[in-house]
Amino acid sequence: MKISFFSSLMLFVLPLSTVRSQDIISVSLLDISTQEETSQINPLAQNDVEMYRFLYTTLDENNEVDTASGLLSIPVLENESMPLLCYQHGTVSGRNDVPSNLEGGYQLNLALASVGYITFTPDLQGLGTSKGSHSYVHSQSTSTYSLDMLIAVQDYLSNNTIPFMENEVYITGYSQGGHSAMAFHKYLEEHPEYDISVIASAPMSGPYSVSDVMLNFTLGEEEYFTPSYIANIAISYNRHYQLFDELSDFFVPPYLNKIEEYANEEISLGTLNTYLINTLNQNEGGVYTKNIIKDDILDSLFSSYPNPIRLALEDNDLFDWTPIAPMQMMYCGSDEQVSFLNATTTEQAMINNGATNVQAINLDEEGTHGSCIAPATIQTLIFFAGLNNPTETIDLKHKDIEAYPNPASEYIEVAIDSKTLVLSLQDINGRPYKIDQFKDQKLSVSELPPGIYFLVLSQDNMIRRVKFIKQ
Repeated sequence: MKISFFSSLMLFVLPLSTVRSQDIISVSLLDISTQEETSQINPLAQNDVEMYRFLYTTLDENNEVDTASGLLSIPVLENESMPLLCYQHGTVSGRNDVPSNLEGGYQLNLALASVGYITFTPDLQGLGTSKGSHSYVHSQSTSTYSLDMLIAVQDYLSNNTIPFMENEVYITGYSQGGHSAMAFHKYLEEHPEYDISVIASAPMSGPYSVSDVMLNFTLGEEEYFTPSYIANIAISYNRHYQLFDELSDFFVPPYLNKIEEYANEEISLGTLNTYLINTLNQNEGGVYTKNIIKDDILDSLFSSYPNPIRLALEDNDLFDWTPIAPMQMMYCGSDEQVSFLNATTTEQAMINNGATNVQAINLDEEGTHGSCIAPATIQTLIFFAGLNNPTETIDLKHKDIEAYPNPASEYIEVAIDSKTLVLSLQDINGRPYKIDQFKDQKLSVSELPPGIYFLVLSQDNMIRRVKFIKQ
């Protein structure tokens, strides 16, 4: 395995007597993934990556010092200034199922680092080393813990002469992480005093409309097969808004006992979800999630307004603001966990507010929450690469890639070798079109509307966009 000059910094500790918000507690090397190993999860991988467990201090909702954890992944690229990227993880099963333990979806952190981004992922409040229950889909704590990790990471990189692009960040995340990514983007733009610029964000399949789209999607008349998310939300928001005294004020037997076990960290979220599905099927003839909630609570959610629970949900809505930095929201049309309406509703609201560089991109009309991960990640890399390296765009006459005819009406033929990956076909606005595999190096374009398009390829470890005209 290739080792860089900073591999030896396996443990960096500051004395606890000086602890304040954003102090570094320790940085310990977890693993080194080679480019060859990482290419198994990201075919675009370009470099080795060193992964570190990163412990730092932050302040909780009571303004008390909390030791938080996260994963910091550093590409092995000596003497090359690297951009910073915040990747927000999705829903995890429990305290230890987190990126800093190389669990909890850490692979996407690694995939992003393998193309040259210094990538950091906070475990978030109530996970990893942080105290108390997890602040699930909670905008304020997510942003605070992310900001403090970003500041501490910049200190660490500076102290150890690791070159990076200071005070600017790319942001992305999937599922819960989509919400976290958008919350962090919003927070940074609303707090210019931190002097950190968002270059772009790519929230993926996230619940941005908590009080409307997700409320109706999860507690409506249709079956919803991740009822444990409701328990996670209730526990999280009660931590921050003091909505009820006991979980028995919110949930009904026979669901209550298992939810309490999860709240006490006695069982995992997956175990809870399986129990809720089986018990709802047995008692209600289907997974109608609303039936785990007490009638008076349910009535207040849909008929009594304002009330504390609805106000807590609204406090974590993210759809109605106006981002300045470019944003692409990736989603799939058949997502069974997070409705696609989160993305489309947010796009329309932001455009109505005057946003000029926001897109909701449907990657696959038939795509589910699980199947959307890979294309969303690839589209995010294409989006960020276009901003980071705009000169990579080339035309059809590039000496290494020949394509014809141009303009095209029925097909284009592209002379590419077996090592070139075809990533995407996009229109001039960056919206991808689903394409079949090349046949004899030909791609049918007969059904495309007339216009300018880009064929996005990975060649020689570079993302290239080949321009052509459909007539």
